[in-house]
Amino acid sequence: MTTVQHLRMASAGGDAQPMVVSDETSLKHQLARYAEDFQELQGRYGDLERRHALLRASYQRLSEAGAILGRESSVPKALCLVLGSDGRLEGFNAAARTALQLGEGGPIPVEQLLASSCLPQLQRMLEGLSGADPVCAAAELMMHPQGDPASARLFFVQVLPLLAESQRRLAWVMRDIGAADSPHAGAEIARKLHRGALLCDASGLVIAADHDLAVVGADEGLPARLTDFLPSVQAGDGFEPSIWTALQREGYWRGQTTLLAGAHAEPVCVSVCVSAIAGADNAPPIFVAVFSDQAALRGAELALMDTSSHDPLTGLPQRALFDQRVAQRIAAARCGGESVAMLSVLLDRMQWIRDTEDVGVAETVLHGAVARLQESVRGCDSVASAGADCFAVLLVGLRSEAELALVAQRMIDLMGQPFALRKLSLVVGASIGGAMFRGDGVDGATLLASAADAMALARKAGSGRYRSASQPPAA
Repeated sequence: MTTVQHLRMASAGGDAQPMVVSDETSLKHQLARYAEDFQELQGRYGDLERRHALLRASYQRLSEAGAILGRESSVPKALCLVLGSDGRLEGFNAAARTALQLGEGGPIPVEQLLASSCLPQLQRMLEGLSGADPVCAAAELMMHPQGDPASARLFFVQVLPLLAESQRRLAWVMRDIGAADSPHAGAEIARKLHRGALLCDASGLVIAADHDLAVVGADEGLPARLTDFLPSVQAGDGFEPSIWTALQREGYWRGQTTLLAGAHAEPVCVSVCVSAIAGADNAPPIFVAVFSDQAALRGAELALMDTSSHDPLTGLPQRALFDQRVAQRIAAARCGGESVAMLSVLLDRMQWIRDTEDVGVAETVLHGAVARLQESVRGCDSVASAGADCFAVLLVGLRSEAELALVAQRMIDLMGQPFALRKLSLVVGASIGGAMFRGDGVDGATLLASAADAMALARKAGSGRYRSASQPPAA
């Protein structure tokens, strides 16, 4: 008889009432189980979301770092165009000629290089140039070499007005953001890198500078010179000889300097690239200097180093970084420094948990196990992944094998405590082998191998055991 039939009998009265109560109770229990299962699924989904967030954050750091370093890896990266008041292209540097495939012919309308959607921006720039006080501006413009829309790329453009006597021109200092289908991340990276741009004549006299450089440079009342922005380069008429030589030989010069953005600002470490802009009709060349933030570059390098040297899920050092630390500690021990010991730790039931439970539960247990390992050691010690469910622990300053055994036993006790996850109670357990420098190994590789061999023997004897590499084999 179905539940619906029971309910119908209950509405008609009779002897079926007790059965209805029983079915109602059963239904309530079933609904309660469904609610628990739903909560468990929510918890698992949350675990997967956190895992995904960690991996996504790691990927984003790597992507941004790779993009920053990639943009600055070849020189010069900054492109520069000089436009007349009629919008015709009058000059460009070698990087712009290569990137935009510009020929050696006469001046061409810059609108031939712009996407149609950017033409109103160009018109506003040219109209602003005819005003009483043209200002610097920044824009993002879509350009394509030789009018080919298929090769369209987005550029971050710093617009500098050039006012020489009655002649008014625009200089575009451009950074390549990337292909048209991925503009947003590239634009943000370009803005992070940009620390200013200026143009100067052949004598080094600055003829235009953007807002980022307007507050640095020469003393008040004197014209600014390129060397005012390069404190590490000797000031004087024209260019410092090494810069001039590099410009003549390679077409650009690159170096590093420090900028002070205001009287009370902290100094900013920047890289600077100077390149020549060839003018039309044998006009005297002018030079563009573009400043890039070294802090952004250094941050990208550190992000790559951190991501490549640490596991993104557990945060533990990878083997390469761990081996480096071991080598440093052993070198110090050889010179009379603190003693060095190694533990090899295997999580006995981790693979069983991974096989029987879902990914979220397994990852949560693994995180908890790593936290307990780190809880067992001091700040001067190191824990690293050493394979599937296996970890290497570097310990310094232990006075005897007895102290090493105490550390191992503390780890075994912590791993023997269950992890309570919703309705589950999971015990991981650990088998551990230990080795001491110099008796069990003379370098990091042999020390870890001795600890791993001892761990294998401990595991063979049963879960939750410790064995020293110096312990004689059982008879």
